[in-house]
Amino acid sequence: MPESRHLRGRLSGPFLQPLRISQIAGDELLRRLAAIGLLFSAELAVITLCLNNDHLPLTGSLVALCHNWGTFILRGIVAFSTLFLAFACFRSASHLQFLSDRIRRVPVNRRLLAGHLAAIALFGLISAVLYNDVLHTGILRAGQPGALPDLIAFLWLAAGLGAILLAATAIIGPPLWREIARGTGSLWVLALAAALIAAFGVNPMRSLWPQATFLTFSIVRVLLRPFGSFVADPNTMTIASGAFSANIAPACSGLEGIALILCFTSAWLILFRKELRFPHALILLPAGAVILFVLNSVRIAALMMIGSAGFVSVAVGGFHSQAGWIAFNFVALGTCVAAREIGWISKRKPQPVSYRAINPTAAWVMPFVSVMAAGMAAHAMTGSFEWLYPLRIVAVAITLWVYRGVYRASYKTTNWQIDWTAPAAGFLVFALWLALDRASPGPMPQDLATAPDPLRFAWLALRVTGAAVTVPIAEELAFRGFLLRRLLSPDFETVSFSRFSWPALVASSFLFGLLHGQRWIAGTLAGVVFALVVARRGRLGNAIVAHATANALIAVAVLVFHRWDLW
Repeated sequence: MPESRHLRGRLSGPFLQPLRISQIAGDELLRRLAAIGLLFSAELAVITLCLNNDHLPLTGSLVALCHNWGTFILRGIVAFSTLFLAFACFRSASHLQFLSDRIRRVPVNRRLLAGHLAAIALFGLISAVLYNDVLHTGILRAGQPGALPDLIAFLWLAAGLGAILLAATAIIGPPLWREIARGTGSLWVLALAAALIAAFGVNPMRSLWPQATFLTFSIVRVLLRPFGSFVADPNTMTIASGAFSANIAPACSGLEGIALILCFTSAWLILFRKELRFPHALILLPAGAVILFVLNSVRIAALMMIGSAGFVSVAVGGFHSQAGWIAFNFVALGTCVAAREIGWISKRKPQPVSYRAINPTAAWVMPFVSVMAAGMAAHAMTGSFEWLYPLRIVAVAITLWVYRGVYRASYKTTNWQIDWTAPAAGFLVFALWLALDRASPGPMPQDLATAPDPLRFAWLALRVTGAAVTVPIAEELAFRGFLLRRLLSPDFETVSFSRFSWPALVASSFLFGLLHGQRWIAGTLAGVVFALVVARRGRLGNAIVAHATANALIAVAVLVFHRWDLW
């Protein structure tokens, strides 16, 4: 059915590089760490979208400290987390595998997780107070310019820190965190040193700001040349198109990103020096810096195109604040993979990867995880309208390509054939969906209606493609391919698709319904129909086609009968 913006339950399957993952870290521990990372990333995206440190009133010493050093501290925390987890997963794989066996017996603490959500809610309420200009003006008039704002800032920091600790201890308990610290030894020292250099060591590079800013400006101007009439003024480092303009300030030159990636790569070279070929491995330093510098220019060019198309809030808000750290994570992960997999750099002998060397759960669950993660990223980088919906299609396509060998190997046990019941079931689900949704037709979303015709038509075409192709594949692999059979046996791959059980069918269908938020009843009934279609002939292909048929008919209802509420 149409994919929901609600993500329920824990994510299954590894979130990082799938190949040879069993050699990198324990599966269960990696899933827990990925869940923490995904949770914190989503919350950080929302926080950076809603709060602008430049708008923080300076009416107290602690408030001023948050204003002046908040960006550096946040950068240091993110850098430390990325460095420590990356180093630990590759350096202490055997110990993490041992901990993974233990953590399977420790469930997620739901009370602490609820406490985390409460702390996040409190953090949001205090943020609304702390960033309130009117309140700070009243405090100044009352003659208390520092005490009360500092108290509010202290409570704000305490709520944020408490939320982090509650989530970390809820998903991975304190005893296991202590074991992770013991097993990784002094890795935290190296990660902390690199993070501190990355966060506070940018100042010596400021002498290069003028040259870096001009080079970034020149690259952006070249990138924008094929896409319209952009006016570039090298004297003010300003690029404009119509009513939208952007000034490439020294802080946007990309030097901070270069400092981060150089610290990350240097620490990696030191830590894994015995596995690397020198001086060959030193190529990672300039390569990472150049790639991240170019990506920063691409980010600014994309920001200009988004803003000049009329989506100023998207360009200045979500995209501007999120694209930078996403690029850093991409380059950092690429450095890890390149350093271990390229024979010219690494001494490690490549090991053949067999079908059984890959986590069997990942191939069935990762397409669904990728579409949900891409949806979260798209929302984080856009405003009120999800212009970056195509990210979902790209994410699923990449995941399916990565696991194509698994799908080929499982061809004999997974029946991909279809028969007439598949489209018939799709028509039935479509009828149920409309019968249970009595909303009236409504206007096209304003952002889409006012967009240029080529952009609007392209977005609609990709939206229909995602609904009718990528979403059915991702959701059926996860819910009927994995979850339905996993409820029947832990060794789900040996379970035939024709095997039937009412408890498993109802449970998997109900979870599928919860995925669709307020339409959970219709979603649950749709899940039942798809599961019955699979069980009738033991064909997963029937469920995918039925799902695709229903979604395609819903897309027709949206476009022809203006049922935009269904999307």
